[in-house]
Amino acid sequence: SKYHPSLLYLVGGLLPAVCEEFFFRGYLQNLALNKYKPINAILLVSFIFAFFHFQLIAFIPLFIFGIALGFLT
Repeated sequence: SKYHPSLLYLVGGLLPAVCEEFFFRGYLQNLALNKYKPINAILLVSFIFAFFHFQLIAFIPLFIFGIALGFLT
């Protein structure tokens, strides 16, 4: 391959996460904030964030992580 493997890992691993955060925190959370109180919007978007990862065993940690990211946003 003409690209360095570390560049491929960076793009393949980091780019999807950044795009996901732009969607969940940038778009969906702002949309929810227009309709709900901030805490309710963060909880709703965090629930959707955890649900859309389709990992039942990781649902609670993803939900908590989503809450933390929601408050940071």
